[in-house]
Amino acid sequence: MSLQSATFPLECVQLNVDGTGFVVPVMHLVKRSDYFSAYFSDPQRLATATSQGIAISADLETFKHVVSYLRHGVFPLLYDQVTGQHDLIRYEKIFVQAQELRMRKLVKWLEHKLYFLCVDARKTWSVVEISPRNPFRTRTRNGVEYVAQVTESRPGGSGEVKWFVEVTKNININRRWLFDFGHSFEAWWRNLTRGDENLPEYFQFR
Repeated sequence: MSLQSATFPLECVQLNVDGTGFVVPVMHLVKRSDYFSAYFSDPQRLATATSQGIAISADLETFKHVVSYLRHGVFPLLYDQVTGQHDLIRYEKIFVQAQELRMRKLVKWLEHKLYFLCVDARKTWSVVEISPRNPFRTRTRNGVEYVAQVTESRPGGSGEVKWFVEVTKNININRRWLFDFGHSFEAWWRNLTRGDENLPEYFQFR
């Protein structure tokens, strides 16, 4: 009988990180982490976990994202809607922790930068009239971003400049890549387990 179908003497266990406890269903730990799968196959460790919980050496803020994935199967999407940037440093910290806990799906999701497929951000622009000192750079005034475009060349390399201001920003989250049970991720994972680590274009927009 596999561990994932086994019956454990406790339904949940507490993971202790830097004085903070996180209660997680044992079956979720076993399902998403090879480390915990091996841990709970040891009767002595299982008895210790029942009485004392499990001590984890980790950065607390980073582990919050890890434990969220362990509980729900939702990958840690760290996208700032204002800047349009991902938190790459935090992704790297989560990656290290996921490797230590042998969380194969989370490791590969981060390794292949699949978080970029989870966000589709599109902007709408409108022409505005402004006269900055340096019209050939993107600049921000009063929290508004302006982007220049040279529309007509002039002698000496100068040109007529049109400035565009962002009007709206539409952000769509692609849940098929955000969950470890999402359609696109599962299809890609099946290919991966067969030895194909490529990301076919077909999967990128599913």
